[in-house]
This record gives sequence, structure tokens and C-alpha cells, in this order.
Amino acid sequence: AEEDVVITVSRAGYVKRQPIDAFKRQGRGGKGIKGATLKEEDVITDVFTTTTHNWLLFFSTRGKVYRVKVHEVPDSSRIARGLYAANLPGVSVNADEKVSAVLDLKEYAEGRFLLFATKHGMVKKTALPEYASARTGLAAINLKTGDELVDVRLTDGKDDVFLISRRGQAIRFKEALVRPMGRATAGVIGMRLAEGDEVISLALASDGEEMISVSQKGYGKRSRLADYPTKGRGGKGVIGHQITRKTGELAGAFIGSKDQDLLTISSSGKVQRVGAADIRRVGRSSQGVRTMRVDDGENVAAIAPVIIQMDEE
Repeated sequence: AEEDVVITVSRAGYVKRQPIDAFKRQGRGGKGIKGATLKEEDVITDVFTTTTHNWLLFFSTRGKVYRVKVHEVPDSSRIARGLYAANLPGVSVNADEKVSAVLDLKEYAEGRFLLFATKHGMVKKTALPEYASARTGLAAINLKTGDELVDVRLTDGKDDVFLISRRGQAIRFKEALVRPMGRATAGVIGMRLAEGDEVISLALASDGEEMISVSQKGYGKRSRLADYPTKGRGGKGVIGHQITRKTGELAGAFIGSKDQDLLTISSSGKVQRVGAADIRRVGRSSQGVRTMRVDDGENVAAIAPVIIQMDEE
């Protein structure tokens, strides 16, 4: 029988399936996970409410895609961390690759696309039905040596795409400028990067109203999407977060709203929870304000929006 479930995926690639009422019972409505003593690997980066009939697509940093039916993920209410993705049937992620994105799919619908972004600034768009193969471990994108898949998003083909780099550059362009290509292709240049820089985030204008970014030394800011000009694809972009010796490079950025919370994960695995509303909204080219304390010798390693916003029904 089809059953509604919640799937959570942690930063380290652990996948957990729980009945939907487990969340309601724990009174987690709207507040997300309490940022208690979460270990680094327990930081949840993806959450979906889905059904046991849906597909989960796992994309690896090496550009492969693995697919699993939701009912094949064991019900893990009792296993604290869930199951490591590589131990799921058909997900043979190698030791040298990590899970970079997970998507939840009901069907391989026409008119929907997968949009890929790589560390070296390539983007690729492929029609969703191209991935409707029973084989698992297919090449989802061809990567040049040294490049890695950063993220994959499901789109309608009509969004605005944002790429954000480690050194705080941001480019915005129309998704329509990325024409659809076949599955085993490398894509086109989305962003030209300075030597040593890399793309750390792919975001869509439809994700929210503001860009929220935090640097390695804990400087955070919100900036309005309207401040980011829409340019052609393949440019250098504009300053999205001013990077200085004081701020350190960018730890992460996403598009969201001031009503949500975010988690910052430090290089030693400490987790802090911050309300986006407590981060000041400033100009696009500002360096932000000290949002969280970072101990000496530590950095903010990553940030993640809190996405468990369960509706109390």
C-alpha cells in the first residue's frame, strides 16, 4: 500500500525513512530540528515528504545517478542515523565520491528538466525523461578531470539561475540560455571563475526573495535578489559577498526568506542555529556582519537552510 513518509538525508550521506506522524508527535511543526548536540554527520541537508511509490535519485560528486524506490529505503525510525546511501540497493557510490544531491520524483514528467552545476562553473540542462532508465549508476553528466558535481535541481526550464563562488562572486542568468542536452554531455559554461575559485552553490530565483550567505569566519548577510542583475551566461558575475582576510572565503549561500532558520556547521562539527531574520540585510557587495562566533583555528564549513517545516494538519 502507498504510504506517506518523510525522507531525510544528512550531509554525510545517511538516508532515513520515517512515518510522517513521527514528526507530528515530536512537535516539530515549523521549528525544524532542535540544534541540540547534533554531530556533524547528523546535520540534515535534504528533507522530503514523499510516498513509498516515489523514486529517489541520488547524484554523486562524480556525476553519476543512482535510483531507488522510496519503499526500498528501510523504515529507520529506530536507527538514529539511518542507512548510509551506498548501502541502499543499487546505490554503489564509490569511496572517492559523495552524494551531492538527492531528488524525489513521482514520475519522469515531460516539460521538467534537471539542471546541473559543477565546481568549475559548467551548467547542463537535460529533459527529465532521459533519466527514466532502470539502470542505476548511469552517467548523469560528463565531467572534465578534477571537476565535481555541486548540485542538481528539478526545474520547469523557465527559472533564473544563480551560481555563487567560494570567493563571493555571483552570476544570474535565464535558465532558457542553457539549451537542453542529452544525458552524457558536459554542458556549457555557466560562470567564468578566477584561478583557484570554485562554484559552491546553485540556486533558483523561485527559491525565495533573498540571497543568504555566510563566510568561513562567520560573517553573514542577506541581500535582495533584485540587486543581482540578470546577465548572459558565462560571465564572471558580480560581487555577491565581499571577501576579505577578516571574513574568510564563503562557506555557503542559498536563496530563501528571512522567516526561515539556518544551521551553520563548523569545521569541528559544532552546529549553531540562526534565524535568518537575525542576519542583517545589506547591499550585495558588503562583507556582512559577524553572525556567529567562530573559535580560533576553526571555520564555518557549511551552511544549510532548516527545511523541516512540517504543516500541522
